[in-house]
Amino acid sequence: MKRRMMVSPVSWQIEKIHTTSSTQEEIRARLREGDSRSTSPPQSGLLIQAEEQTGGRGRGAHRWSSPPGNLYMSFLLCPDPDDVPPARLGELAFVCGLALYRAVKACRPGTSYDLRLKWPNDLLVSGKKLSGFLIENEPGPDGAPRLICGAGVNVHAPPQDAASLSMLSDSPAANTDSKADIDALRDAFLNIFGDLYRAWPSDFTAILDEWRAHAFGIGQKMTLRLPGETSEGIFKGLTPRGELVMTCPGGADRIVSAGDVFFGKERTTDASGD
Repeated sequence: MKRRMMVSPVSWQIEKIHTTSSTQEEIRARLREGDSRSTSPPQSGLLIQAEEQTGGRGRGAHRWSSPPGNLYMSFLLCPDPDDVPPARLGELAFVCGLALYRAVKACRPGTSYDLRLKWPNDLLVSGKKLSGFLIENEPGPDGAPRLICGAGVNVHAPPQDAASLSMLSDSPAANTDSKADIDALRDAFLNIFGDLYRAWPSDFTAILDEWRAHAFGIGQKMTLRLPGETSEGIFKGLTPRGELVMTCPGGADRIVSAGDVFFGKERTTDASGD
């Protein structure tokens, strides 16, 4: 019988701070400090949550607007390479995205809003950005992966032209306690993510299928922006590994593993949603 592969459960250690430049950099600094002092570095499951960030960012150099009233968090994961080969670490973006999708639905049940996952790392409501996440690897001294996973979710203080969790409820009572709302969303995400993360090595196909079912823009005209290149085509779908498939004007399919994607009238100058 084939062994069902699962990663170890995550034991969350939540630290809440008022202000930081970036929760991503907060964890990175602690890892490097532990490495340089030959003491125990932070362990998998450490989560830093900030009320505001002065230098929040998304992928690349994109800025993430981070005033008080939203969820800003980063957490550390150290998957065993025997459970998840390095070539599969990119799949974690879909685990995070699906967990955020389910968490928002759990905190704001109902079907009156159009919640969609945008490749590779955004969550949209009616085409407006609700959330984005970032996964970065800070390898240990032995080369083992240490993944810093960051998420920003607009809860009560969205930037201009963005969506927020508070907009998704018809009940004023659902939006009376900003901090409780933020923590409830965090806890829902962590519970859902923990289950998906454990199942990820064996169940990625099912995770990707569910992600694809909620994807934004399949079949639509898209613009792909890469360093030194901008091209257009049709968003055809995803490969079994989660890579984007774009049908080019000449009819050939192009497989993309990373890049910024825009649809319709979206700005092509900034993908951060700030």
